[in-house]
Amino acid sequence: MKNRERTATTVAIGSSMTQNNLHSETVISNLHTRNYLNTSSWGMSMHDNFVFLKSLCDIYKIERVLIVSNIIDFQQTDKHIDIPFVESYLKGNTCEVAKAFIEHFDLKYYTRNLTYAKKVRSCDKDYEYLKYDRYGAVNFRTDSFNIDKERWENDYLSNPGLAQHYQYLDSIAAYCKVNGIELLFFQSPERQDLAVHLDSLKSNNLKQHLIKIKHILETNNQTFVDSNEKLWQDTLFTDAIHFNKMGSQLFTEFCFDKMKQCGSSVKH
Repeated sequence: MKNRERTATTVAIGSSMTQNNLHSETVISNLHTRNYLNTSSWGMSMHDNFVFLKSLCDIYKIERVLIVSNIIDFQQTDKHIDIPFVESYLKGNTCEVAKAFIEHFDLKYYTRNLTYAKKVRSCDKDYEYLKYDRYGAVNFRTDSFNIDKERWENDYLSNPGLAQHYQYLDSIAAYCKVNGIELLFFQSPERQDLAVHLDSLKSNNLKQHLIKIKHILETNNQTFVDSNEKLWQDTLFTDAIHFNKMGSQLFTEFCFDKMKQCGSSVKH
């Protein structure tokens, strides 16, 4: 984000669901613009997204926001992000950044994380992979990925979402509405073998989640696309809910095609 010119008018926000499941080239092809930036990060809750979005609006002239999500985003514990510092850094406020660097300097931390940073940019067979494309997305390789058995089986549907995160989604949708920003919310699916074997508790948790999401988006005149209406082959996934590159492309294409079928025109 720091290295890109501040020309983005479309931003994607969210957790790894947005980071891994949204395919950048498909987005820009459908929106007919390259003024696009994926700002998502691991583990972002709806509260985190709301706070970060308001900060992003002080940096970019945002006309459209994309969110890819699953119920896991409504179960997250909020992060402790120093948003004012992030904003100062992105705006190029060198005095504030230098001051923070000096105050918190820790040689062991930086030495250790230089090694970690090198790892995440090269471990393309693992979930920690963080080699961003030019727009900020990270799509996992389709072949030879090191699938973790526990992540492959965990659908995150045993528990419902937390009430406060639905309230924060409502805040995001209302904020976009008031500020003339188009919000596109794409609900990401579970892999097929899990989706067809959900017990009554999990099915109900998913159903209630979708009802709440749809109501929030429609009340605020924003766009909601639910990809759960079809089954998604296991070969498109790296775990229960994260797509590989092929899956992310097909999913993103599906969401934009669904918008067109439902008569939702993307504003240009």
